[in-house]
Amino acid sequence: MRWSLKNVAATGLLLAPTSTLAAASLQCDSILANNHKYDLSPLRGPHSVVTTITEKNAIYNTTYTIDLCAPLKRVNDGSIPAREQCPEGTRVCAVQRALHGKADGENVSSDADDDDKDKDKSSEPYIREAVPLAGALESFGGAAFEYTTTKLDGQENNGEGFLLNLPGGVFPLDVPHKEQFPKKTVVRFLCDTEKTGLEGEWQAEVEYANATSSSEDNKSAKMHKARNDAKDAEKQFVNDGAALLFDSYQNEGPDATGTLHLTWKSKYACRSVPPAGGTQGWGFFTWFIVLAFMIISAYLIFGSWLNYTRYGARGWDLLPHSDTIRDVPFLMHEFTRKVLSTVQNSGSRGGYSAV
Repeated sequence: MRWSLKNVAATGLLLAPTSTLAAASLQCDSILANNHKYDLSPLRGPHSVVTTITEKNAIYNTTYTIDLCAPLKRVNDGSIPAREQCPEGTRVCAVQRALHGKADGENVSSDADDDDKDKDKSSEPYIREAVPLAGALESFGGAAFEYTTTKLDGQENNGEGFLLNLPGGVFPLDVPHKEQFPKKTVVRFLCDTEKTGLEGEWQAEVEYANATSSSEDNKSAKMHKARNDAKDAEKQFVNDGAALLFDSYQNEGPDATGTLHLTWKSKYACRSVPPAGGTQGWGFFTWFIVLAFMIISAYLIFGSWLNYTRYGARGWDLLPHSDTIRDVPFLMHEFTRKVLSTVQNSGSRGGYSAV
């Protein structure tokens, strides 16, 4: 797979629904969509999907990593070259590993990249390129990182969910702006009350260990086909019950924006789920009871203090209206007796009064 227009034709596909939110900075605990504020902070941290595709003489395995809440952290200990990582500020990064699988005596395709020709001599997988697909990358020529949301079709998942559009990606980074290609990521959040959104994530290290096996012959991993369902389409390594799924990567729009489409199933995409780490607010009656209790307590405390300082009262006499309070059990007894007597007397006459 290529990240520029060299070997990928633009499809001209556009998202039909109209954005329901003006551009805004991304705060994962307060994402506005469908006139509702969603808290996706439980999904913080890097999450990855791993795909594979066979093209010509090579197998390409791509790890797409997304962090909704913060830029992806780079490895700065020198173990990974800078060109094999996305730059600072990236929120969605695609790291592609290549393994050449030509048979003995087979020549490498003439239009293969020079780097690919050099690497073809080795059977070891290598990182071909790292492409930032979204993030605050204005200093590298990317668009402003301002997210928008789009309503789902009412027939899809009963309208429970939304599309999150993340712009700002750009590639290549080391060429003039006019030679760069814009990138973005569209995440389709679907309400699923049975999933947190963290289930079944594929570990990238496992996929890399199996990189030498053909994508068609790999029996150790289940595959999730891209949504276009083409035989040679990019496919995802997926565990049972995975919440984060790869849909497609394709060029869209008049400017051929490279667009990654993901589907993320989570209960946090449901309107009925309270914000993470919090609870539903107290109702009117709860507040009324608490307020009444505080007022009565303050009245008794202040009255007791007043009776003590003014009259030197002790015991029950400390309480305001102590005589009335002492009479409460007797008054309740008399009230109950009178009610029972009234009910019994009226019942004995079948509901009629004596003449």
